[in-house]
Amino acid sequence: MVKMAAAAVQRGLDEGQLRHKVDFLLPVNEKEANFMAIDAVDYPCSLQKEFEACCSLTRLLLEELLGSGTKLLTRRVESGGGQGEPCCVIYPESKAVAAIVFPTADRLSQIKALAKEEGRALLIVNPQWRESGQVVSDFGIGPWKRAAMDFLATFRDSFLLAEQRIGAPGSIDMARGDRYNSGGVVRLLGGHPGGHEVYILASNGSSQRAGMFQHAPSYRELEQLLRDARAAKLDIFEVARRASVQFADDSSDRTDPASSTGEGADGGGPGSLSEAQIDAMDAVSLRRSLAAYSLPTSGRVAKLRERLKEAVAKP
Repeated sequence: MVKMAAAAVQRGLDEGQLRHKVDFLLPVNEKEANFMAIDAVDYPCSLQKEFEACCSLTRLLLEELLGSGTKLLTRRVESGGGQGEPCCVIYPESKAVAAIVFPTADRLSQIKALAKEEGRALLIVNPQWRESGQVVSDFGIGPWKRAAMDFLATFRDSFLLAEQRIGAPGSIDMARGDRYNSGGVVRLLGGHPGGHEVYILASNGSSQRAGMFQHAPSYRELEQLLRDARAAKLDIFEVARRASVQFADDSSDRTDPASSTGEGADGGGPGSLSEAQIDAMDAVSLRRSLAAYSLPTSGRVAKLRERLKEAVAKP
């Protein structure tokens, strides 16, 4: 993954493109022991651990670009404190390239400041903002959003490896006693100048290429792709179904990760949450719940809790 990202960024640098966006699929939670695992763990890791994993991948990426053994410096740029969201800039002593890791919309001014250095390559790695799919953008509305999007458009989408769960594939078919009879788990592999390849995964680590988009596909487009792939009887669906049979005996104690947050096959909201439950949630859980409501996911933890409570309170 790192070598592929480095190759994509290097191609851009050779073409004179200095600004790049890279999105890594992080080796955390179930993927910490097995990168091909798709069955979510009961207790996801903290945002800090995700951040640290991303920093490690970013350092490897910079070493691929600059040479093994290159001394890299790290500067934290988050607001700080227990409520702050982790973010840092990683760069060599020469400052010829800089990578800002885990930036939120609040860090946009700092990214612009880094971009002012003429001749410097600048990488945005795993940004935490959402550019679409919600009523109010993380960058605001009107001219503020336009200015932010115009600036971000100067960054090339050089590499993406992401995973998305479509529907509730882990739900048990009561008639057959197995899973993966609907929906699916897909991985997107994309980067300039190619499109976005879509692979369907099974819980035993098997995968099969299902199609390709010239743009980043939406949830609905992936949903349709899975329907078409099932109609075409791709082998991966039978592989996934057979791999899930081992869970049939204890099915009464297992639920699909999507259903545990109230998300059904149509991608609904996170369900009913009490104030006590919201107060106990960490930043990762808060963001996921807010995303299900199509609400902004940036800001301090206290603000995220307040925003989620307001959403849950609405009829």
